[in-house]
Amino acid sequence: MGASDAPIALGLSNYRTPSELASEKRMARLGIGGMPDPVTDDQKRGHLLEAVVVEMYGLLYPTYHILPAIHCVHPSYPWMAATPDRFLGDARGEAPLLECKTHSRWLIDKYGDIGTENIPDYEFCQVQHQMAVTGAPWVDLAILFGEQETLAVLARMVEGGTEISYAANLAANLDFSVYRIKRDDGFIEALIAAEEEFWNRYVLGDETPVDIRTMKPRHGIKLATDEDESLAVALKRAWLASKRREAEYKEARASVEKAIGEYSGLETKCGNFSWAKNKDTMGTVTDWQAVALDLLQIVPDSENVWLDLLKKHTEEKVVKFGPRVFRVPLAWKKEM
Repeated sequence: MGASDAPIALGLSNYRTPSELASEKRMARLGIGGMPDPVTDDQKRGHLLEAVVVEMYGLLYPTYHILPAIHCVHPSYPWMAATPDRFLGDARGEAPLLECKTHSRWLIDKYGDIGTENIPDYEFCQVQHQMAVTGAPWVDLAILFGEQETLAVLARMVEGGTEISYAANLAANLDFSVYRIKRDDGFIEALIAAEEEFWNRYVLGDETPVDIRTMKPRHGIKLATDEDESLAVALKRAWLASKRREAEYKEARASVEKAIGEYSGLETKCGNFSWAKNKDTMGTVTDWQAVALDLLQIVPDSENVWLDLLKKHTEEKVVKFGPRVFRVPLAWKKEM
């Protein structure tokens, strides 16, 4: 079971099913079949651009020593293996990992802010599997986002012998993000248990999985009912209409602004349009730190009182719950 197998076994992959994975592993164990799946265009592109992503990461984090990867097997579970893209070394003696990926820019909405752990569940599962096998404390997931055509051209350049440093310089114009994922021992414990069950039941055993969804790292997914499907179709139509109308409005507004030019407005039979500049305003800024220091000088004996108040309010903790973020399917954007 490799790192890329883990999300498939748990039913988190959109491309392969647990049943397909179990069949492949079982045939490999029995020595039949044996023909590997053909490499897809995306996989070939990712392999070619891996060195470019490594180069870009090295420029961003020059203090890390980027080392070649080796195939690793879990010391306690010989059926569990991983081959990280790179190992990292630093002055603290840690041994984190680097995972490199290239994605279409249409997928960027699946990720949170750069530097956070907000990544898709299947990739979270994959890197936690890597940490389970290697013992790494964290993984940096480095992703190069770009148009499919742009990434394909860049890959062909690398395949044709273009210097990696030159290719990385060209790729600097694309979106490059790094997400640091820390080791989650609680998740890893559950992950190993789920993978071991899969291995014993469906690879060593004769059972066939239908759809293993016993573990969802961040959130549960509801299977839509007929009523839900109708609601989704209505939402899609409304969303596409609003976005298309929004683009139409922006284009029409730009045309009217261009017609107004240096004037402050435009009088038409439809009504009067205004494009005038608001008056500048003056605001006041209070330096509260300076105020506090002045107060201490006026009443020097009260310094301890101020420090006690500061300590009191500093110790108070407020839990701020993160908001739920609603995202529409990425495929809708391609229909814009």
